[in-house]
Amino acid sequence: MSVSIQANSTAARLARWLLGCAVRHWPEETRPWGLALAAEIDETASAFETVRWSLGGIMLFTRSVLSGAWKWMKLPAGSSLSDGVNRPKGPSLLPKRSRVFTTVVLGAAALLLALPEGREAILTVRASWQEYQQSDSDARKLEGLADRAEKEKDASTLAFVALSTGDPKRAEALTERAVELDPQLVWIYGSKNRSWPNFDSPKAEWLAQLQASDPDNAVAYLLAADALDPLRIRPFYRRGIPKDAEFEVAESDSKWMALMERAYGAPRYDSYFQRHYQLTRTVWNREKNLSPAIVFSGLRSHAIPSLANLYLFADVKYTRHRRRERRGT
Repeated sequence: MSVSIQANSTAARLARWLLGCAVRHWPEETRPWGLALAAEIDETASAFETVRWSLGGIMLFTRSVLSGAWKWMKLPAGSSLSDGVNRPKGPSLLPKRSRVFTTVVLGAAALLLALPEGREAILTVRASWQEYQQSDSDARKLEGLADRAEKEKDASTLAFVALSTGDPKRAEALTERAVELDPQLVWIYGSKNRSWPNFDSPKAEWLAQLQASDPDNAVAYLLAADALDPLRIRPFYRRGIPKDAEFEVAESDSKWMALMERAYGAPRYDSYFQRHYQLTRTVWNREKNLSPAIVFSGLRSHAIPSLANLYLFADVKYTRHRRRERRGT
């Protein structure tokens, strides 16, 4: 076989074509090497030598491309190899970071999103920006959880949904059902602010049962005092220092005074928040797909007695004492 036939074989023609493509895209810094390799390929004596020469050129091309890419990655973002990075430029307000640094940061962000804990952290921050407002999807999840808990007679999960849902009527029904299944959950009667962020005390009959089951707890009486008239306190302290006559009006409410006396005399103050937190933690650890908005909106709407009632009652007691001193009794 002649040299010309060997040089024009299919393998030789493919090798020339591949090297020609490499030369067209060769980096400028080492482009003369690529042109020299392309010029010398016609001097090969056989198809094997042509292919071997072409492969060597392609390997050199690959090294040149990778070397150029690494230099480009080390440049600040937005720069190129032909920008003259050593040329003096004006001051920049932002620090210049290499593309390697940018890639590492983006990789770390992607890894954070890939981890369940990372996604949960991001969702928690996002929910806090939205004031833990539940979405329609959250409402459907809670409803599905309640349906499953009802079938399984799971009182604790029903209590969790009752404390977490934003539907007052649904919360009321689930609360009564949970206590019906497990009377030990009677504490949830005093743990739900039904109209957050506005104050709406639990139902009077619920508070009566709470007082009967936990008579040494001041919270049950304070919540009942709030339920009598939650707007009672506001006019007293918005107009400055109240007068004695205004305290006498509060003192004339015998039912409110009796509840406050029992609250002051109670040996314990337990708002049941710790129980609410433990219940939420248990369910959240079990139900991994619950959003932070569901969890934190429930905790945020926990009923807490108005401390202004305590403030007002202390002033009423002090005013009564001063009045008695003036009378000499």
